[in-house]
Amino acid sequence: MNKVSNNMLRKIVEHMEQMGWTDYGTYINGDDLRRMIGIEYPESGSRRDFEQIELAELSRIEFIRSILLRKGKYLLRTNGDFRIALPSEHSAIIEKYMRAAKSKLNRAIILGRNSPPDANGIDHALIRAEMMKSQRKRGST
Repeated sequence: MNKVSNNMLRKIVEHMEQMGWTDYGTYINGDDLRRMIGIEYPESGSRRDFEQIELAELSRIEFIRSILLRKGKYLLRTNGDFRIALPSEHSAIIEKYMRAAKSKLNRAIILGRNSPPDANGIDHALIRAEMMKSQRKRGST
């Protein structure tokens, strides 16, 4: 596994754009993209080796996804390969993000309500979480 800087990943995205890989609906072979971002899985190795490579891949793909999000594009992963989502798919992706955010906010509130009362800063954090939840409820009605 090669070390790849964020600047290198930005250049890779520029190269992907030049190749037409970031056009809406474009299918991207997973092996090609992994090779491009310096991810190579060995034929054999320890579980730890594979986990480190998987984490590096996830990190690099998420960085690329973040760059593309700022350009109004979303990199979907499908069975080891990738595809740039069509604009018509964006609302479903947004809904998925919103459900995940709501779930995490609810879990934060549960943790805050059940934390020891003397936990440092817990009151302030819980108040902020409750305010966010009430703002979301007002915003959705």
